[in-house]
Amino acid sequence: MDKYILNITFSVEKAAQEQWKAWLKNELLPMFKEENGFSNPQIARVVPRDKGVEESFSVQHLVSHPNAFKHWNQTIAPAIEASLMKQFGQTVLFFPTVLELYNM
Repeated sequence: MDKYILNITFSVEKAAQEQWKAWLKNELLPMFKEENGFSNPQIARVVPRDKGVEESFSVQHLVSHPNAFKHWNQTIAPAIEASLMKQFGQTVLFFPTVLELYNM
């Protein structure tokens, strides 16, 4: 049973959103499909409190084992950061969060 969620929140300037959506579809999601331990991607737009020049999006993957996070930190995160910087500079920023699921 999957016990963790890798949540990656992206802050995307409105002018870059269409290009970022293409990057997400063509680069990020295929990158995760090739990795073991990550499954069931979900994408959501974060509902903003105020209108601004950027919007935020959340990309979440279920994670089957904690070792996948080590691989994420060493391999996937640097590749994402390099790709984003090359294509978007500072118009797209991201930060990851690891969530642990539990029953009450």
